[in-house]
Amino acid sequence: MVYLLMTQDNMTKYWLGKKRSKEDREKFRLSHLGLTYPNRKKPVFLKPNKGWFKKGFSPWNKGKKNCYTKEQLSKILRFLSPNKREVKLLEILNEVYPNEWSFVGNGKLIIEGKNPDYVNINGKKLLIELFGRKWHDVSEIDDRGKLFAKYGYRTLFIWDNEVNSKKKLLKKIDGFVSK
Repeated sequence: MVYLLMTQDNMTKYWLGKKRSKEDREKFRLSHLGLTYPNRKKPVFLKPNKGWFKKGFSPWNKGKKNCYTKEQLSKILRFLSPNKREVKLLEILNEVYPNEWSFVGNGKLIIEGKNPDYVNINGKKLLIELFGRKWHDVSEIDDRGKLFAKYGYRTLFIWDNEVNSKKKLLKKIDGFVSK
C-alpha cells in the first residue's frame, strides 16, 4: 500500500470541484461555531475574529454579548504584548507619572469580560483605554465607561492618533488625573 504525503496545496487541489457530504458539511459548520462534532467529546474552539464582536456572537457564551470568563479571556490575551502605540503611551505615562500606571491589556485585569489597557496602581481607581479607530467605535466609549463606573473606576479614552501629539495628550491626562 502506498501512502501519499498530502500538503495543504495538494489537499486544496484534491477537493477542487468535488462536493462534500452532508455529514461533513454539518461537522464543519459545528466546528466553525465552536461546538463539538457529533462523534467527538471535546469541543473545538476557533480563535475569535472581528466578525463575532460585530454580531455579538462567541462560541463560549452562546449568544450573549462578549461575556468571556476570566480564564477564557486570559487564554486569548496571554500572548499579547503591548503594541507600539501602547508602549509609547506607557513611556509618556511613566515620564510624567513615574510608577503610577501599569499596562494590564494582556489580561491581568478583567472587569465583566472587558480588559482595560492601563490601570493606576497608586490606589486611585483610574483606567486608561487606548482605542484604535480601526478596531473601536465611538459607541463603545459609553458602554465601557458605564461598565467600569459600576465598579468605581473613572476611565479616560484616548484615540490612537492622539498619542502622536504629546502636548495635547499630556493636557488631557493631567485634566483627567487632577479631577
